[in-house]
Amino acid sequence: HQTGEIKPSRITPNDGALDDLPPNERNDAILIASEIRGFWNENRKEEACKVFYDSDLSNEMKRAVWEVLKPNSEIRNGMKKLHEQSSVPA
Repeated sequence: HQTGEIKPSRITPNDGALDDLPPNERNDAILIASEIRGFWNENRKEEACKVFYDSDLSNEMKRAVWEVLKPNSEIRNGMKKLHEQSSVPA
């Protein structure tokens, strides 16, 4: 391994999803992500999950919201875990 070597950033399927949306829908994705962050930070985690998973958002919109939340990996991972737990039949 060489010193000063730059590690390539990881490309994910959601990269560019926000740019693929029309401008008005981009704003919606940013607002939805902000709402999710707000619920999560207020420890209203189930409500944050409902905004994302129990809504009529298109797949394109969900991908864009997920991209906006990319810096918030704690929220994304926590939401995935909660959703998986709630999806498992008792």
